[in-house]
Amino acid sequence: MKFGLQLAAFVLLTSTASFGAETWRGYLIDSKCYEIEEQNVPAWYTLGSAGRDKDLEIKMCAPTPKTKSFGVVLRNWELLRFDPEGNAKASEFIRNSGNKQVYLVEVTGEMEKKALKVDAIAPIASSSPEPAKRDKTK
Repeated sequence: MKFGLQLAAFVLLTSTASFGAETWRGYLIDSKCYEIEEQNVPAWYTLGSAGRDKDLEIKMCAPTPKTKSFGVVLRNWELLRFDPEGNAKASEFIRNSGNKQVYLVEVTGEMEKKALKVDAIAPIASSSPEPAKRDKTK
């Protein structure tokens, strides 16, 4: 009986410890710039992303050392904004990565309300992001 309770407690603790961490792959961008670009369409345009040069938007909104608000754009063009601590980590990542045209990254963290609480940001060598799915890290 005692062993069963210990095993149940162990399983419960280990499952909740790894529950929140998720990984996203996409383009690190200046989130304010990207939001402006997303809204910069004529009122009569009703096709959503069709016919728009989303790659150009990513390049135009590449972060610089002066960027204050960051986010990651997934393959489906969804923007995940960073929380204040994530912005600080992204700013440090930019300073250490050198000047690039685009930053393809893997971000590990948790979604809290409408902001991504960033644990880590790492570069990806590939030329395109993985599909826009959220992978549980273990």
